[in-house]
Amino acid sequence: MVSFFVADFFILTASLFLSMFVFKRLPDRFKTTWRMRALIGVYQAFFGILMLLFSLEVAPSVWLDLRLIPILLAAYFGGLRSSLLAAGLVSMGRFVVFDGFTPQAASAAALVMLIGLLSGIAAERIRSYWKLWMLNTSTVMLFAGLFYGYVLQVNGIALSKLWMMEIFFVIGSLFMFGCIYLLKNTYDRHFLNKKLYDMIHSFHNIDNVNDVYEKTLRELNDLFRSDMGSIVAIREQRYHLVGLLSGGEYNRIGSRVSVEDIEALERALAGQSSLYPDWTVRQPKGLLEGGIYERGGRSSIHVPIRYKNKVIALLNLGSSTPNFFNARVMKFVEDLTPSISMALALLESEARFSSIVDSSKDGIVIADSELNIVSWNYGASRTFGYSEEEAIGQPIGMLIPERRRKLYLKRIDRFINHLDHVRAKQNTVEAFGRRKDGTVFPIELSYSMWEASGVRYYSSIIRDITRRKRNEEQILTLQRDLADTIHFQHGVVLKYKKIGDDFIYTLADGQMLKEIGVTPQELIGQSLEASSPPPLLEFMREQYALAWSGQVVECEYGHGRFTFFSTFNPVFKEGRVHEVVVSVSNISRRKQAEEKLIEANRRLERLSNLDGLTGLGNRRSFDSQLDQERERCRARGTPLTLMMMDIDSFKAFNDTYGHVAGDACLKQVADILGGLAEGQEFCAARYGGEEFACIMTGISPEEAAAFAESVRAGIQSLAVPNERAAAGIVTVSIGTAIWPAEEIGESAFLIDTADQALYAAKAAGRNRVTGVSFISPFAPLESSK
Repeated sequence: MVSFFVADFFILTASLFLSMFVFKRLPDRFKTTWRMRALIGVYQAFFGILMLLFSLEVAPSVWLDLRLIPILLAAYFGGLRSSLLAAGLVSMGRFVVFDGFTPQAASAAALVMLIGLLSGIAAERIRSYWKLWMLNTSTVMLFAGLFYGYVLQVNGIALSKLWMMEIFFVIGSLFMFGCIYLLKNTYDRHFLNKKLYDMIHSFHNIDNVNDVYEKTLRELNDLFRSDMGSIVAIREQRYHLVGLLSGGEYNRIGSRVSVEDIEALERALAGQSSLYPDWTVRQPKGLLEGGIYERGGRSSIHVPIRYKNKVIALLNLGSSTPNFFNARVMKFVEDLTPSISMALALLESEARFSSIVDSSKDGIVIADSELNIVSWNYGASRTFGYSEEEAIGQPIGMLIPERRRKLYLKRIDRFINHLDHVRAKQNTVEAFGRRKDGTVFPIELSYSMWEASGVRYYSSIIRDITRRKRNEEQILTLQRDLADTIHFQHGVVLKYKKIGDDFIYTLADGQMLKEIGVTPQELIGQSLEASSPPPLLEFMREQYALAWSGQVVECEYGHGRFTFFSTFNPVFKEGRVHEVVVSVSNISRRKQAEEKLIEANRRLERLSNLDGLTGLGNRRSFDSQLDQERERCRARGTPLTLMMMDIDSFKAFNDTYGHVAGDACLKQVADILGGLAEGQEFCAARYGGEEFACIMTGISPEEAAAFAESVRAGIQSLAVPNERAAAGIVTVSIGTAIWPAEEIGESAFLIDTADQALYAAKAAGRNRVTGVSFISPFAPLESSK
């Protein structure tokens, strides 16, 4: 008896593993076509009939085997139709293999059909894997036990063979369902890893977020064969349906939705997934979901997509088949979502790098391990005169003056060795560069090393410091003039003693006496009162008295057109002040030189805080002014408004009209902004490239919106042609943000918030003002156009 059941075990094992070749993998439960369900029934019936050849005859025309297990497998993979088809074919095989249509064969066929019916119904209704297995196994044991027990008892055969059959059946059933469970989990892990691999590699060729979302929906639709899918983007408590996949077509929507439209949104904001396995039992209450139900939606899952610990989107998958989705599928999708976050992080890094490189006025040059140029930005073109096409692939030596090339290349080699051994951070040196036209000019070079995919790169930021060097030379010249003025001035040395209440001069000498028309003899023996001009007498008596008390005194005073500097040095004798030596210098020229130097420094400071092209404040002055205004507004309890402005389609303007026209356009825009800002004592600055900023304090949201609109309208009124722009002229997009004093955060946060408003203005169609106010909750400034 054991040998017959062992043969059945081998047949069952063969059927399981041969299915990988027939079906390419284990069939998905209830996700198969009618054709596939029929194939499943025929396939399992074949192995059930094969087991008949290894049956054990326990009574006349009564045979024991494990043919019922393929019936259970057909029910599991294909449902009721597959199990009934397999049961019918096995019953027919019973008539053919053995003694035709007899009462015993008919009873056995009835048992097989009954098991096919019950197991199929159970499979259609029970989703729990192990609950289904236990129920179907128990059902088979019960009815088969009753049937064969009755046959054995009627034929006077010991019931021990029945128990042997029941034990082998339980073992066989447990073995098959355990193998299926193990193989399915293995398949799940395999397909998850493969899908992750495919998705990550496919994201490498994607350059925007919408394409990432579309690729994600298509991959999941292909994986699960779902009927529909969508992505809802989440940002600053605003929700947009960005894409919808239905019938194999992906449509970019971009419409606003709310929590009332999609029930799962509220759970998604808390980072929780939602599963609605059967909408006929429990339908989501969202307004959009009601429309989807009318169009045939019957099952769905909703999985949040996280990025930097924030939920940025909600992924929705739907099917027209009830119970199409379950917790296993939802967990599968949850495991896939980190690859989406990875793609978003890659896009953000690339965008940040590109924005920094493209907007920098400084030259940013990257060379490979052979010191050949592999990256070249617009700032480098402005600095050296080479276009990107001319520079890429060329050796870095072409940027070095010929007579310094050998020396500099040796230094570069030492720098590289230094970086190799100690991984030094960014280093900065001053050197000389060579332009395309051969001119040599001073540069400031910041360099560093990094590696990517096993390849070493050397990056450098190169700044033209010709103007700075010229300013430094001017300052040095002023300093030398000042030193010469101080060195060659004439002075006077005086000595005095206190006799009674008077200070009497005992010595007077120096070239300056000639300038003031006094001889030494006229001063010696005279008192302070007799020789000092009346307007200075009281002041001088105080200084003379302090020095006589033992203090070293320095003072500066003016008389007529002269300015004098005096130093009083007490001379002690036997612990008491014996006399005081006074050094008097005519510092009139030095004062004039100092004033000139101060003015030059002020002028230099003003130049360093101004944008050379537009005359507005530069990024440095803007950052400093923003920090000051933040603290001032907090202290005074006044609101702070930040406005960010960007010229629409400016890159296209430059490409069409050239950079000379682009510079002229920037000046015109800056004149409008600067004039309006100056009229209201606002701080306007060129933030970088075609982007401008303005700091406003102590105004209301309405005033901020009105000012921004006046700037936008003023620039539009210039009517500067721009055929590449939607309006046909140069326009600007403006974003504003206003905070009460208690809500004012760090500068980076303020800039980022205003930038988000600017991006919203651009996304809404450009040539408009979009703002946000934090003075009252969720109170947006009105957009205008």
